[in-house]
Amino acid sequence: MNHELEIEIIDPIDRHEKMAIEVAVVVDSEIRYCYFATPEGLKNFGDWVPGTEVRMHYDDNDFIVVSEISKEIIESAIIAIHKEGRLYACTSASS
Repeated sequence: MNHELEIEIIDPIDRHEKMAIEVAVVVDSEIRYCYFATPEGLKNFGDWVPGTEVRMHYDDNDFIVVSEISKEIIESAIIAIHKEGRLYACTSASS
């Protein structure tokens, strides 16, 4: 892929245990957004299944789960997704 790619991590990475991390990606002059989360973070945020204490996540094409998180992991994951030609499917045009 010869597309120029810029990555900006919007949220502090240390909040991953309570919230997803918003990331902006600029590809071909278009700003795209996605969210990164870790498995431990998934159990602490999201919508509640009614009548339970269980969290759920659904219908988020721009949600990427990694087993650990850092600036380098986020950047490497986005570059790998981009090389596979799936960046537009894994990001959205608005945050």
